[in-house]
Amino acid sequence: MISGGRGARPWPPIDPASTCSPVEKYAVTRSLKYVLSPIPRARLTILPAVVKRVVRRNEMKLLIVEDDARMREMIKLFLRDLADEIVEREDGAEALTAYREFAPDCVVMDIGMARMDGLKATRQIVGVFPQARIVILTQHDDPELRKAAREAGAAEYISKKNLLLLRQAVTNNALKQ
Repeated sequence: MISGGRGARPWPPIDPASTCSPVEKYAVTRSLKYVLSPIPRARLTILPAVVKRVVRRNEMKLLIVEDDARMREMIKLFLRDLADEIVEREDGAEALTAYREFAPDCVVMDIGMARMDGLKATRQIVGVFPQARIVILTQHDDPELRKAAREAGAAEYISKKNLLLLRQAVTNNALKQ
């Protein structure tokens, strides 16, 4: 019941024969992010699929390949609201296998790693999966490395100094899929 003075009315409007329950109405309203008029029960059967599609539209799968565990955790925390699923690997040697198993929408890849660097891993992934969207995230802001990353097939090259650009790059590249 909406409280307050004259004209107070129950919410949602009560018509048990033709509307959904308040709990159902609230779930649909919150999922679609706008207020809906009462929904006849006969039409309620199609709503779960519509609601699921709307909610899932902005979620993605993300692969983070970074050798520093603290940096991986920071990237994960920074991007967790964008991704439905996040998989982490600590070396470029594991990146191709992880990409094959997980099929992410976007990959965040460091350059400097122990067994296999990010540029070689990027070449391998793009060689097998040309549609792969890889964002290089590195502490090196070197024009030659930037050029090498583009030649390897990376979609973006971002410095670790500006994670806001990483967020934008991941969002933009995942939408290009």
